[in-house]
Amino acid sequence: MARKATEIVPIMLRLRESLRRQLEQAATKNERSLNAEVIDRLIQSFRNEDQAQLIKETAQATAEATMTLLGSVPPKEDIDGSAKTSDNLRKGRNK
Repeated sequence: MARKATEIVPIMLRLRESLRRQLEQAATKNERSLNAEVIDRLIQSFRNEDQAQLIKETAQATAEATMTLLGSVPPKEDIDGSAKTSDNLRKGRNK
């Protein structure tokens, strides 16, 4: 039987003592339990990933719009900021 998405489930977690101490200190500072601190930090890490993806997509769209306004639209691989493209630009091999 599948668990419901809202079901609270216990997990076994192994981590270094130094990290547990950091989490415990943060929990004390934030006036919450160690469990609540870990959960909040996990949730925040997923939010940060979502925000980073949104920033990347916005930057891409902005770059494309800017290039369109300037009348020069490079191939998509030139806009995504790949290291290969950056190397080509530095070495004067941009097409």
